[in-house]
Amino acid sequence: MKSGKKFNKGEKLYQFLPKNFFKTQKKINKIFTKNTNLKLYNLHKIANNIIKTIKDDNRNLLIVEDLNIKSMTKKSKGKEKSNIAKVIFNFGV
Repeated sequence: MKSGKKFNKGEKLYQFLPKNFFKTQKKINKIFTKNTNLKLYNLHKIANNIIKTIKDDNRNLLIVEDLNIKSMTKKSKGKEKSNIAKVIFNFGV
């Protein structure tokens, strides 16, 4: 789960932050948790659909590919990130 920068009560900066900062922080964290839960729910749904189709078609084989995402998301020298990298980062799982 991603969230914004959090401050502990022991830190000096914590004493000087306005209450609206913490209200907004809660809202941001709530949005992030909703997004992660939606992504997990959709992944679960997709996986279940795949399994159902395999059972319905009486197939006995499921092939899974292990992708090297680290190398797929690297920038090329002096170029912007590729479209696949943007999609992978946007998906964020």
